[in-house]
Amino acid sequence: MKLVITALLLLFSSATAISAEKLDFCYFHNDFDYYEYSMPGEVFRNFMKPYGTNYQQAFFDAASAGRIDIIKTLLAWTGVQINKATNQGKTALMYAAEHGHTATCALLIKHGAQVNARTNWGSTSLMWAAQNGHREICRLLVQHGAMINATTDSGKTALDYAKGHRSTCDFLYNAGAKFGFESYRKDLYKDSKSSNDGFCAGFIVGSLVTFFLDQILK
Repeated sequence: MKLVITALLLLFSSATAISAEKLDFCYFHNDFDYYEYSMPGEVFRNFMKPYGTNYQQAFFDAASAGRIDIIKTLLAWTGVQINKATNQGKTALMYAAEHGHTATCALLIKHGAQVNARTNWGSTSLMWAAQNGHREICRLLVQHGAMINATTDSGKTALDYAKGHRSTCDFLYNAGAKFGFESYRKDLYKDSKSSNDGFCAGFIVGSLVTFFLDQILK
């Protein structure tokens, strides 16, 4: 009997060692959505080959690619800083927002990502999402406290960046967003909402107004 128990213990220990060696992590379901990942260590090692031990850069690139499995592993095992920024001030949340990965943004926010962090020139995650027409990410960020009328160093807001993306503009405008030069451009938007052509024309005229104002104020 003792021999059987010993054999079972050895078998269990061996299986545990193999699992640990392969970094075979099973991840739980998250509150924000139902995702389940089981990522063998080989997948993680292959992803990390170009980075060596530069885990922070791998974290930025995983956010850009929407690789939730890699992000979870890096957060759990490498000590990456979720709000650390690049030399230009860009965070992982900004990369995820720029490339349209809603679930990745939700995961990063859940783990403490700062929604109002700014780059060196003042852009925010909301602006990156707006610029690329990612309406649902804009909605997610606003729901978690994003400053909808924050401005860059040049005076642009998320609504300025959203030009050309009708549904994103509509969401931001209805949520209270303003143009950087609101007194000159708000009425253009209101008057042209009834047609896409008018909307685009309004933005073109508004952009010209902004350009000439920039020149005057320099």
